[in-house]
Amino acid sequence: MKPRPGVTLLEVLITIFIMAIGMLALLTLFPLGAMSMGRALQDDRVASASANAEGVAYAFDIRHDSSVVGAFTDPGSTQPGSDAFPKWPALPAGSANPSYPVLVDPQGALQDPSGRVGASLASPSSLGFPRRGVSFATTSAQADRWFGFLDDIAFTKKGDPDTSAGGVQRGERYTWAYLLRRPQTSVESVVEMSVLVFAGRVVQASGTSLVGETSYQASGAQYTNGVTLTYTGAVPDLRSGAWILDTTKDTTTNIPHGYFYRVTGVTDQGGTLLVEIQTPLRAAVTTAVIMDGLVEVLDKGTGWQP
Repeated sequence: MKPRPGVTLLEVLITIFIMAIGMLALLTLFPLGAMSMGRALQDDRVASASANAEGVAYAFDIRHDSSVVGAFTDPGSTQPGSDAFPKWPALPAGSANPSYPVLVDPQGALQDPSGRVGASLASPSSLGFPRRGVSFATTSAQADRWFGFLDDIAFTKKGDPDTSAGGVQRGERYTWAYLLRRPQTSVESVVEMSVLVFAGRVVQASGTSLVGETSYQASGAQYTNGVTLTYTGAVPDLRSGAWILDTTKDTTTNIPHGYFYRVTGVTDQGGTLLVEIQTPLRAAVTTAVIMDGLVEVLDKGTGWQP
């Protein structure tokens, strides 16, 4: 019988090369899978946070809370914090215009030195809008209990629960706040509500605002899907999927807008950011705020009733 020739070294190298290409293709699936799993976990926690937040709003009737209700019409009469900013004027009784937007944020209100969102001393026309706590959460522990998850346990590198502070450490990674507004100031029973869900938010005072809440000069025409942010120094940490908050004061009613827009694209041009947003602008923008850690804004509309 004629002997069968062996495999040459060249054939072995070609086989290894082809197999390496296949292995590299498989390896790329692992980080993609991890990213997808991370997004799925975040989406699940956000959905749970939204349900919890809505339940708290129902149970405590937040729209009529004594610490909140006055801010819709006359936030200046009970303005907390810094006196460096001018006070907001009271809205006329029986007004058919929208009320002031109110950020119900007990965790932030306990630290915010000005009691307002998006205010800038460098721009007197940008007074922001009120940030308020609630009557049933006047301490950090109460705010953490009613406005955040207490089941996100922190673990050590070994995988054991972190008990370094004397007990199991709760991560408190996911927290929430509310943005409330009356479509008509005089109608107290109809209130628009949006739930703001944060992940890993740092609540700490910085000058006249909070760490991670930065106000920028902006420009954007009504009904368009683009906003230009002007910055100095470090490039704003803004990426696709994040949110920007329109704090522009309406030239007709003198009431801040308080509209959130999801970012779909960002282009840095050195000193300016060209920001694409998912939905058209409801009004022209001149001031916008980036809130670090804000992962989702869920519009609940006006249908919720206690």
